[in-house]
Parts: sequence; structure tokens; C-alpha cells
Amino acid sequence: MKTTAIYQTMKGMDKKMKRIYLITPFDGRNKNGKKETKNYCNSLIRSGMLPISPYLFCGKYLDLSTMDDRELMDDLEIEMMLDSDEAWVIGCDTTKSMECQVMNSISLDLPVRFFNPQLQEIGAGFGTEGIHISSRMKDLIRFEEECRCEED
Repeated sequence: MKTTAIYQTMKGMDKKMKRIYLITPFDGRNKNGKKETKNYCNSLIRSGMLPISPYLFCGKYLDLSTMDDRELMDDLEIEMMLDSDEAWVIGCDTTKSMECQVMNSISLDLPVRFFNPQLQEIGAGFGTEGIHISSRMKDLIRFEEECRCEED
């Protein structure tokens, strides 16, 4: 079996790939959402990370237009988060689904980082300049920042 140089290097160091849970705009408003998410996954793989994209994975097996499958996907998202090292929010306009994923990530103590569509980091946890998010999500992020400060 042929393996890549990245995998060989990591295997020699006895390290697993960093698992990144992707939170991307993937709804009817963004016609390129699927293509963009695939490109983000490709970039992460080439950087030696393992992308975890619930919409790319679950969209192949579930009918997300039905409530039963949407609820099943919600459960699967939590399972995927539990196996992740970080959550990355990618894009400058968030959807309600993205906000729920961020709230779930925070409740699971999963570090949340924010990136623009070019994968340039905007902030980690609470540095959200340049990203358009709801006031509810801003309150959650502010709460996360206060909790981190209390731990220090």
C-alpha cells in the first residue's frame, strides 16, 4: 500500500491527524456550498488534517428534506464533534444550522476557530471581527470568553 509523505511523517511520530469538524454554510442560499466545502476539505487534507464534514457525509446517505433524517443528522453531528479536536467555522455569513453547531461545540468544550472563505483565521473562540453572526451567537461566544477567563 502506497502512503503519502505526510502520513509517513505522522506515523513515525506516533501522532494522529488533527480532526477538524467543519461548520460551513451549506444551505439553499449558497449554491456553491457543496463545492466550497469539498475545497476546504481538500485544503485540510493536504495540510495533514482530517476534515469532518457532516453535510458532505450525511448528505450522501440521508434525505435531509425530511424531519426524521434532519433529527438523525443532529445526533450524528454530536457524535462527529465528540471525535473532533477543533471546530472550524468557515465563511463570513452564518446560517441558523451553523449557529447551532457552534453552540453544540461550545457545550462540548470543543475549541471553536473562525476563518474567512480563504481559510485565513479571523479569530479563535471570540475574535469575530469581519464575520456576520447573530446576537445570540455573540452572547454565547462572549460567555465562552468569560468562562475561559475564570479558569485562568
